[in-house]
Amino acid sequence: MKFSMDGAGAQEGGEFFTPPSLVQLIVNLIQPDHGVIHDPACGSGGMFVQTGHFIEEHNIDKSINEAITCYGTELKSNNNRLAKMNLAIHGIEGKIIESNSFYSDPHALVGKCDYVMANPPFNVKKVDKKKDYVKNDVRLFDDVGIPKADNGNYLWIQYFYHYLNEQGRAGFVMASSATDAGNTEKAIRQKLIETGAVDCIVAVGNNFFYTRSLPCHVWFLDKGKKPENKDKILMIDARNTFHVVNNTINDFSPGQLLNFNAIMEAYRGDRAVIANANQQHQKATVELAQAIALEINQLKTDCQSILSTHKTITFDFSAVLNELANTINIDINLDYEDSHKLIGIFDNPVELLAMQVEKIQVQLDEDKKVLAALDKKSQSMEDNKAKKRLLTEHSKLLRALIATITSHQKELKETLSNYKQQVKDWHSLLENFPGNQYQDIEGLCKIVGREEVIENDYSLTPGRYVGYSIQFDEDFDYKNRINDIHKELNDLNNEANSLMTSIQGINI
Repeated sequence: MKFSMDGAGAQEGGEFFTPPSLVQLIVNLIQPDHGVIHDPACGSGGMFVQTGHFIEEHNIDKSINEAITCYGTELKSNNNRLAKMNLAIHGIEGKIIESNSFYSDPHALVGKCDYVMANPPFNVKKVDKKKDYVKNDVRLFDDVGIPKADNGNYLWIQYFYHYLNEQGRAGFVMASSATDAGNTEKAIRQKLIETGAVDCIVAVGNNFFYTRSLPCHVWFLDKGKKPENKDKILMIDARNTFHVVNNTINDFSPGQLLNFNAIMEAYRGDRAVIANANQQHQKATVELAQAIALEINQLKTDCQSILSTHKTITFDFSAVLNELANTINIDINLDYEDSHKLIGIFDNPVELLAMQVEKIQVQLDEDKKVLAALDKKSQSMEDNKAKKRLLTEHSKLLRALIATITSHQKELKETLSNYKQQVKDWHSLLENFPGNQYQDIEGLCKIVGREEVIENDYSLTPGRYVGYSIQFDEDFDYKNRINDIHKELNDLNNEANSLMTSIQGINI
């Protein structure tokens, strides 16, 4: 999943691993289900492994090794061995050769590949363009092939194009600067656009890479485009589309990947793909909802079991018992509106149970304090002893309930987060493409003609074409966040004023 370079092309600050969601995006959009697969910057072979998963998931009649033949090139010995091991573990046959793709084409695959996938190192410097191999490389355009800039990006791009056969498709990650690069790089980009093979450009936001926060673009080439799309390019600006993994890492959720695939296939002419995607969203939503309902219902069953073992309950557990009595059932024909309402229902049971138990815990603690405040003679009275035993019994009961609720909360947290993301992704598809028909969406996607690209100086930056759309997150409490910011600002101002007064009061 990475390509590391020594000398010509060492990555500044280390090697870049290809984020799994970007690998999935590439595989989903080029759909490598047959023929020759090539990755000239194969790293540990992640593109081949994801291709194998794609073939398995799409019920292709042939086995992986019957359907595809994999060829990879990797410079670094450790990565080369990792790639071979990775393919072997997944039962994929392939030929991985240790070599430098700038100065060799060990598989001799020019014009022979059905699919090319790669995440090459960005902005490689010090490629020796004076070498005879580079000057005579058949993987470069004859007239504008060698860029003058000390940068390997447009060498990679030309390799990927020339490896493809007449129907071949390519998907690769590239530095964001490449879509607008000037001078000889612009001339190469113009030449590539004029071939009609540029199919789609996807702009990806920050924080997708593990070791860098830089944005990137994913390019898609297709030499076998339909005639009606020959002079068209699909632009997707996905910088505002992402799923937050943690403070430093983003990725694409399964629903977002499904939406991108629907947009791409609709552009290619599949009129049923958006409707099919909505059905897949509905199915995925129901499955997640059923999993959450099962977990919540099990929590209630477990709590009822705990309560049934304690016969001498004197606290008022009626609120808890009422909440436990409500079983959640999921309709398999759930639509979007009902699925969105379920978010509140799923959020409430565990919270309500926790709140009710917490109230009882507070009451229990107060009763313990009252009992502890009694003198020893009063504490030794039989009725107070009985009360102490009862409080001890109730403490055990509450500890058991709290432990059970906490356990289920941990189980529910990730599933509920996935459910909310799934519902959000489904809503995005429904809102953007009413009637299950593709349309250009401001801030997201647009099909552009070659004339428009020429008018924009052959730029392939999606943001230039799709425009900008202000997006609001329905799940984010903007009002409270603004209030928090105002409070923080006020506290900082007060602190600054206090500090200024202290400094001004100093006399020397």
